Amino acid sequence: VASLGVIFCGKKGDGVDAPKSETSQQAAKTNADSPLNTSFKLKDAEPVEIDQFFALLPEDARPTYETATFDKALGADVVTGLRFSDADDGEALTVARAEFFGLDMDAIDRVKAATDVDPDAPFETIFTKVRLFDLATEGFEGDVETVGLTIGGVEFDQLQIRQGGTEGNGEGDEGARALNAINIAGIYYKDIAMAAESDETPSFVVN
Repeated sequence: VASLGVIFCGKKGDGVDAPKSETSQQAAKTNADSPLNTSFKLKDAEPVEIDQFFALLPEDARPTYETATFDKALGADVVTGLRFSDADDGEALTVARAEFFGLDMDAIDRVKAATDVDPDAPFETIFTKVRLFDLATEGFEGDVETVGLTIGGVEFDQLQIRQGGTEGNGEGDEGARALNAINIAGIYYKDIAMAAESDETPSFVVN
């Protein structure tokens, strides 16, 4: 198994197709290699202020990081040493390297600024692609022991969100609103492994 992937190819209630990309079309083929095994480059890309993007997250969910630079050859904002942590219980998710392609802060502003929207509000493309490499958990405990999860890579391909975001007009079921408000071309994973401290607890690896 080269990768695990989720490709969204259905229609929303208003007949809008989920976004399609070259990556999602290739990944849909039988025995396709993981998209994460292929370098991705975005032409004519411009850097963004990555802290403005992280500021969209709730304050207690914002990560720390070591460096943030723009890689002109890739056309990506590259962040290293990402750490999402819970100060209360010591649990954390670390990401050695993250590549952000085509972050559109203007589109994010339009999503946030929209008011009195309905379930068929227009979609805005938030980013072209986000790739995370060498993810690992820290401090997560199962019923009786600490469990560690590592993932070689995760890719989020072309995210779209409706104007008004997942809250929309506030009517109906919260989960249904979120599903209706989000479109994504695909999510792909590679090299997943879970291990426990003792030999008695099953471990698994997906390459």
